[in-house]
Amino acid sequence: MMKSKIYFAKSNKANPDHIILVREILARFDVEVVEYKGGTYSHKPLLECDMLVVLPDLTEDEDLNESEVAIGKGLHDQISAFQSVSKNKCDLFVINYIHEGTKEVGYGDVEDIDCTDEDDYVNYSVIIFDELAHGQLGQTLENRLGFNTSTSTSRINKSRYKYLIVGK
Repeated sequence: MMKSKIYFAKSNKANPDHIILVREILARFDVEVVEYKGGTYSHKPLLECDMLVVLPDLTEDEDLNESEVAIGKGLHDQISAFQSVSKNKCDLFVINYIHEGTKEVGYGDVEDIDCTDEDDYVNYSVIIFDELAHGQLGQTLENRLGFNTSTSTSRINKSRYKYLIVGK
């Protein structure tokens, strides 16, 4: 059986702690995570994926995030490209909430994407969420994908760094 492929798209302005948290959630599942690593961008790797997880910059106005969030042109284009080939709207996860204490990552169902300023590539459009349709990323992926059965690799990664104290 082939592994599911999840494309993880993130804003250049996204909080690095949020990026790490989403990567940790994705690592719990037996999936291939695909990310843009630099160089010339192409939609090809994105369009070969089964799901898209989008992490916008959530720092601007914490209260608005759950109902709407601003995104740049890059994320806007990635979401549009994915929506043009994905037949299932529940394969798109746009994160709109991260609880720092519980590490809960919430997403909302996209109701609309409104292009606000075609000349501003940083605040290119606004995603408006359906306020009644939302979920927790980890919980939803667990329900859809089950748990990662190969936990030995994650144990190796966690114990890879050791401290060595050398005295004179």
